[in-house]
Amino acid sequence: MNQVIAEANSAIGGCASAYSYSELNEALTTINENYDNGNQDQGHLTCQPVNVDERNSESTAVANVTEMSANVYPNPNNGQFSISLNAVTKGQVNVKMVDMMGRVMMSNNYNVVKGNNTLNIDLGKVAAASYNLILTDGANTVTRMINVTK
Repeated sequence: MNQVIAEANSAIGGCASAYSYSELNEALTTINENYDNGNQDQGHLTCQPVNVDERNSESTAVANVTEMSANVYPNPNNGQFSISLNAVTKGQVNVKMVDMMGRVMMSNNYNVVKGNNTLNIDLGKVAAASYNLILTDGANTVTRMINVTK
């Protein structure tokens, strides 16, 4: 499962992949449909348990986050998409969308927790084009390209 997710993250980030977007989407959909709250795998997946630090109720995976990371899905999209964000600290993250001419099309702040967050974005009426999403928490910046199709 981790290999599929890593491959999808690379492809979403614009890196070359041996798999097509549809192949990765199919694999991730199967994971999502068959993984039930971390307890059952419907006979398809085997997941390792996560150790929980009882002192602060955060998983060790969250406690070791050292840099912000983000993935955008679906991409391409129709102006509605989600950002899966792994934040270094609790606080605010600014999400700015810039067109290829450098014009700021959208800029919003979102409250996040340390670790995994999902930001659901609805751009409303925006022209079909490629845009850069720039996410920053003040200390870390991540940029992802999105393609809006209509």
